[in-house]
Amino acid sequence: MQQAIQTCHHGRFVTHDYLDVEVAHTRVYLSESALRPESRTPMNITSKVIDRDGQIQAHLERSTRGVWSIHPTDSNDAFTVKFDDPSFRGVLSSQQPWDHTEWNTPSRISILLELLYWESKLSVEDNFKFELFRCSRRIVREFEMLPSSLCLRGLTKEGNHPKWGGGYADIWKGQTASGDPVCLKVLRVFTEVSRKKLFKAFSQEALVWSQLEHPNVLPFLGTNTDLLPESYCLVSPWCSNGNVMEYLSTHPETDKMGIISDIVNGLEYLHSRNPPIVHGDLKGANILVSDLGKCYLADFGLAVMMNASQTLSSSGICGSVRWMAPELFDYTMNPRPSTSTDMYSLGCTVYEIVTGSPPFSDVKPDIAVLMQVMHGARPSRPAEGFSDQLWTAVKRCWVDRNRHTVKTFMDELLTSMQNWVHIINIRYEVVISPRNFFYGFYFFFFFFFFFFFFFFFFGRNNSC
Repeated sequence: MQQAIQTCHHGRFVTHDYLDVEVAHTRVYLSESALRPESRTPMNITSKVIDRDGQIQAHLERSTRGVWSIHPTDSNDAFTVKFDDPSFRGVLSSQQPWDHTEWNTPSRISILLELLYWESKLSVEDNFKFELFRCSRRIVREFEMLPSSLCLRGLTKEGNHPKWGGGYADIWKGQTASGDPVCLKVLRVFTEVSRKKLFKAFSQEALVWSQLEHPNVLPFLGTNTDLLPESYCLVSPWCSNGNVMEYLSTHPETDKMGIISDIVNGLEYLHSRNPPIVHGDLKGANILVSDLGKCYLADFGLAVMMNASQTLSSSGICGSVRWMAPELFDYTMNPRPSTSTDMYSLGCTVYEIVTGSPPFSDVKPDIAVLMQVMHGARPSRPAEGFSDQLWTAVKRCWVDRNRHTVKTFMDELLTSMQNWVHIINIRYEVVISPRNFFYGFYFFFFFFFFFFFFFFFFGRNNSC
């Protein structure tokens, strides 16, 4: 949360050992120790539940882990919600939580959704977080609404045309009310039928993305439905360097191993969640570069949360053919994205970064690539750019069985860099180690005083 907060609100201030920030209409008070992931639960939260017209429906306050005080504005009947209460756990596990008497009004549903959002953000128990996510998803899809804390107001867009247009979304540059540049990903709506399907995809991306906090994952700032009529908008920081392939074309001297390391670290974070999060569309175009040159995994439109028995994804397989694992093309097996298919895409992305071209760049139609991949074809090793160790690691991402995991790929990547690091360490030892610095300093003063006294006495004898 700290990273997202810093991006959302640059005007935060620190008083003694407490950080006081306001994100949207939510105020968060936390001690500096609470910034550490293992210490996030002591947070105190005060939040407002706001309806679509901007009217306050309730005030929420969390002062103890899992215990919330709710003060509705339409009545004086304040009440308390305890997440460990058996009756409330029954609401969470229900397929239709809105059928419970205490949550069967529109305002109570909005309150419940806000409680689920914040408790999920603050919980450190992965299984519980997943339970809250599933309950939130049921409510979001039933009522076509998102937690009000995700809704950003006061945004403006620059110009009359998007910066970039894709298959189902346009990218606009915008500004927050405080003037910070942001990226506006606007999903296109064509018909009423497509609008319902699009909201399903929009809400899935927003819910998954809002749970992610990592230095190599693009921060999620919120959503907006007011800026462009009949459109859904996802908001993130503006990355002026564009995606990693655009960045490399203008900065060819960039350390590509550093870029690969950023990508692998971000993917390791996703896959280490419980349940794991599958990106689903990993490629150079979906990796953005910050102003400081740090890489962010972005575009979570196909990202899913999964457990051993279920994958939370929409029906059908989508993605980018040249980066997709062959099993995703086999419709006789009911294919679904997985951490393993992400690893195949990682190998293709590393290939793209090293070569500057997408996989199978010499094969033009995507359907031809699909057929070749299903028959066992893989990108061939280029003449230059890959060390033997890195190429071996990438090839293991493309095998059909015993494919690399992120952990094993990271281990092999470190091994491939070991000789290079050893050379750097030797150079450091020879050139700037403390011992050599001391000896250099000693000899400098020895020769300085030797020549000083030599010329002093030699000059006096000559003058005499």
